[in-house]
Amino acid sequence: MLSPFTGERSVASAASDGGRFLETRLAIASDHKLEYNNLDTMRLLYLRKCDAFGVAPCGNFLRHLESKTMDLKNQHLGPSGIRAVVTPLPINHTVTTVNLEGNDMQDRGARHVAEALLENIFVDELSLAYNRLTCKGAQYVCKLIMHNTVIRKLDISGNHLGDGAGICIAEMFGDNCQLTHLNLSNNDFGDQVGLALGPAIGTNDTLRTLDLSWNSIRLKGATAVAKGLQSNLRLHRLSLAWNGFDQDSAEMLGEALAENTTLKELDLTGNRMSDTAIVLLAQGIENNDGLVRLMISHNPFTGVGAYGLLDSARKNQNLSLTYLALKGITVDDDFVEALGEMTSTHPDLEAVYDVVPLKPTKVDAIDVIMTFLQENNTTPEELFDVTDAYEDRLISHEDFVDKLRQKRVPLNETQLQSLANLLDKRDRGFANIGFLLRKWQSLQEQDVSEELASENGTTEEQDNPETPTDDRPQMPERTDTVEWSVKPKT
Repeated sequence: MLSPFTGERSVASAASDGGRFLETRLAIASDHKLEYNNLDTMRLLYLRKCDAFGVAPCGNFLRHLESKTMDLKNQHLGPSGIRAVVTPLPINHTVTTVNLEGNDMQDRGARHVAEALLENIFVDELSLAYNRLTCKGAQYVCKLIMHNTVIRKLDISGNHLGDGAGICIAEMFGDNCQLTHLNLSNNDFGDQVGLALGPAIGTNDTLRTLDLSWNSIRLKGATAVAKGLQSNLRLHRLSLAWNGFDQDSAEMLGEALAENTTLKELDLTGNRMSDTAIVLLAQGIENNDGLVRLMISHNPFTGVGAYGLLDSARKNQNLSLTYLALKGITVDDDFVEALGEMTSTHPDLEAVYDVVPLKPTKVDAIDVIMTFLQENNTTPEELFDVTDAYEDRLISHEDFVDKLRQKRVPLNETQLQSLANLLDKRDRGFANIGFLLRKWQSLQEQDVSEELASENGTTEEQDNPETPTDDRPQMPERTDTVEWSVKPKT
């Protein structure tokens, strides 16, 4: 059988090169279609190829010949080592996943992989990530995918393929009918690739996951990708992180989200999106009922854009969003309060963000808690469900905030988080409520002392009714209490 890549004999035809014994075994299996364990055949074939190519056998490969997963990640095999390990693939009916990431196979290795898998109908997942492939290597992979009808998941990330290879790949998966997962991240794709990928995304009806992160798709290329999403009816997860979606492409994304109801996860992290771009994107969120996870962290928009996004989401009665990532985005109290109100109607929504720390003079959160305890005739023990007022008590930030929120202590989300940080002296994610317990105990003792002093003064006045009272203004009594304020965590 001739290979479509070189016109030479394919891997299966060359299998008998290992010697007469192997040739006999393979012929028996082919002629009589016997169901037998071909482990010995594959092992001998591999070892003979290693000897012929002058490479050391890979122990990890030999130990897992019968496994469904051939995981040879970072084994430093090189082109010749790759040629040896893929030689048995045409007769391997067990393996379904082949991971050859990080083996420096280069274009020659990619050709050997493609030739071997052309004759394999069992492998449905292939990773060739980080192997120093160029445009030529990508062409081998594209030919494989167009001829192989079994492979569903393909990862060729981290190869810095460039625009030439990207356009070839866009044509490949635009016409391809079987790929469901495609990872093209970190391949130096630019605007030209984006222009080619846009229509391909729009016409492809099999892809479920597409990763285009860590490329340089911007301007018209980014707009084309967004437009392709508008007409795609199958894609569930799309990562566009660390590209360059500006105002125009963000507006196109908003229009796409307003119509696309199948996309469940969208990652726009690190795209240099401004407040204006976020507001345009938010217009699509207002009419979208399919998106579940949205990641827009590490973009240069402010609390204004974040609030606009949340306001649009709040207007959507059919909102499905459960996760909103705003890491690296500083929001203000208006956003936090609006989010708190929104969680009453969308309790499953989780938002991750950076808050503006409270100014020390704005509110004394600890005094608020002490006042709350007095007005509601309760104690810290009851508030936090503990018993000993003198031992240090560590509870997670989440539990701390939840308990205060459940008891309706009049502190907003920002104040609660800042107080949890204040009580987390060791920065380990646990607030020490022992201070609050002791603070309350001290206030109670002070109240008792003042009450006793007041009673003693009344008794002396009754015993000496003629003692004149001193109406002169008295200096305020000095106390040793310390004022506590919530300060930003450094």
